[in-house]
Amino acid sequence: HRLIGVSLPGGSTASYKYDAFGRRIEKTVDGHTTEFLWQGERLIAESATNRYRTYIYEPGTFRPLAMLDGEGPLKAQPFYYQLDHLGTPQELTDYSGEIMWSAKYRAYGNLATLDIAEIDNPLRFQGQYFDAETGLHYNRNRYYNPDNGRFLTPDPIKLAGGLNNYQYVPNPTGWVDPLGLSSACPGPDCKLPTNSANATKPDHLPMTQEKFDEIIDMDKADRPPNPGDYLPESYVTAHRELFAKEGGSFVVIESWITGSRFPDFPQRKFVGLTSEMESVVAKYKASGNDWKVLNEELNLGAKNLDGEGIWIVKIKPDDPRFSYEMPNGRENGAYPNEWVPGGATKSGTKEAALIGSEKVTHNSDVGTLLKNFEDWEQLQ
Repeated sequence: HRLIGVSLPGGSTASYKYDAFGRRIEKTVDGHTTEFLWQGERLIAESATNRYRTYIYEPGTFRPLAMLDGEGPLKAQPFYYQLDHLGTPQELTDYSGEIMWSAKYRAYGNLATLDIAEIDNPLRFQGQYFDAETGLHYNRNRYYNPDNGRFLTPDPIKLAGGLNNYQYVPNPTGWVDPLGLSSACPGPDCKLPTNSANATKPDHLPMTQEKFDEIIDMDKADRPPNPGDYLPESYVTAHRELFAKEGGSFVVIESWITGSRFPDFPQRKFVGLTSEMESVVAKYKASGNDWKVLNEELNLGAKNLDGEGIWIVKIKPDDPRFSYEMPNGRENGAYPNEWVPGGATKSGTKEAALIGSEKVTHNSDVGTLLKNFEDWEQLQ
């Protein structure tokens, strides 16, 4: 459900391109191309012939603070956003405080009046970019039509975003939807749920903090088996393909194997992305082999690993025994107060559920376990 092109009544045409995560990276209007640069879920720059702009936001939000027009320290001119209570730009001022752009909006985001336009400003409601060629607002996962207050396509997270799959928000004067997935109320009177993992949603994760908290606080058995119910399928697919290409790695704790009541690994054992696990191991070694680094980076939930045998095991990308899926939080390794949705640990290391892990036999012996793999290293 991606808009890839439009033909306009006057004969103009526009085309749009997206990356593997569904972010729009390019648009071409009548032969003129603009490229877009992203940091996680936020648009941070756009580039076209004789035009380069950078956008700066409040930390951890979609509320714009400033726009730099021009490239490089000698050419970039700063303009500062003046926002309303929703984080919608009302004015842009230059370094001297002079108003360079000013507009008034109707309730659902289309402009009622454009009072001053010494410079153009494409940012609208949080997370939205105005396309002058169509009048639509690009809203990360969908396109929004401010004339009727509805999205063009159904919600990619289906009913997890609400019963009305085309609705923007329940009330546009008090709610926002920066990702085009599910709305949130940013005001002080809103009661957003907190989560038992005490975790903040990463900027790159295409879901709201409210939905993030909700999934964490569900009973394990009640969590949706398919993360695509609350995340875009393109995001889930890209995560799976990344693990298939690179392979996974996991840490072995000796007492966890020797004390196991079962001879095999559980189904859907968690593994980390190999490149990121290598970074964690490097950090562990740089600390003088402090096991607490592994515990904190991988959210192992261990109380004391002094004197424990610890190994790192790598799985080859082409190992026919295994495949990978994004964890759904129903796995044995989804510990209470530790697991978070989105395919990464609370500390940010990417993780996947290893499909076929139950084929690995260890019989409560580390040596037997290691014989199942070719690439491993003892860390402690």
